Amino acid sequence: MNTQAETQTATAPKDAVLFKTVATFCQERSMSRATFYREVAAGRLAAVKRGKRTLIRADEAQRYDNSLPPLAA
Repeated sequence: MNTQAETQTATAPKDAVLFKTVATFCQERSMSRATFYREVAAGRLAAVKRGKRTLIRADEAQRYDNSLPPLAA
């Protein structure tokens, strides 16, 4: 019987990033930490805790990016 970790390892490429730190997420989007936490508080972005660290799942980061409205011309 496979454990969840074994299943993730078997299905995810070795260089796949499953989680992003708050710093990385914010830097990639030119977003402040304050804005990040406002988005989490508003329910527009889901974060998880691992010990003391706050992390964002890579698929959640992609979902958030796709949910942003296009720039109106």
